[in-house]
Amino acid sequence: MARQRSTAPRLLLVEGKDDEHVVKHLYTEAVGPIDFEIERMGGVDQVGEEIDAHTKVPDRTALAVVVDANSDMGSRWQSIRGGLARAGIDTPPELPLGGALIEQTRGGQPTVGVWLMPDNENGGEIEDFVAGLISGDDVVWPLACDYIDRIPDEERPRKLSKARVHAWLAARAEGAPMGGAIGQGKFDLECDAAHRFSVWLRGVFS
Repeated sequence: MARQRSTAPRLLLVEGKDDEHVVKHLYTEAVGPIDFEIERMGGVDQVGEEIDAHTKVPDRTALAVVVDANSDMGSRWQSIRGGLARAGIDTPPELPLGGALIEQTRGGQPTVGVWLMPDNENGGEIEDFVAGLISGDDVVWPLACDYIDRIPDEERPRKLSKARVHAWLAARAEGAPMGGAIGQGKFDLECDAAHRFSVWLRGVFS
C-alpha cells in the first residue's frame, strides 16, 4: 500500500517516534511557535527514498529532514543529497555545521533543510544530541553512565549513548521519556547544541 503523505505546506520528516517527540518538545520550549507538521518515515532509508516525492507535493513551501548520522555521517549526507538531486535541488558537497538550509528561488520548489543528529559533524544519533543537553552539574548523569559502563562487555548495549540516556531518564523520579523530560525542564536549552538546532529549525520554517 502506498504511503499517505502529508500535504502540509511546511513539513518535517523524521525517522521515528523518539525523534518526533524530542523535536516537538524542543521547539515548544526553546524555539517558540512555528507552524509545521511532523511525519514519521519509519527509518532513514525511507527518508532517502521518498524525499524527492515530498519536495513535489503541491503548495509545499518548506521541507526539513532530521535523521541520525549513525556511524558514517558522510555517507548519510550523500544519501540525502542523492534524494534531493533527483528533485533537482542542489546541495553543498559538505554538510554545514549549522545544518543545511537551501532556499529555493525556482518556482514550485520548497525551501529545504537537513540536520544530521547529533551535530552535523560527528557520527551518532538523537540520544547523543539529547546527552549534550544535560547540564554539566547534573548529579544523576555520571551515575547513569557509570552503571552502563560497568555492564560486562558481552552484555553491554551496542549503542552506549542510547543506553546511558535511557538509564539517566529511568533513574529520575519522574521517569519521563526524552521528549517529556524536555517539557519538564530537565535539560539545558540555553546550551550551544540546543541553540544551533533552534536557529536551524527557525530558519527552515520562518
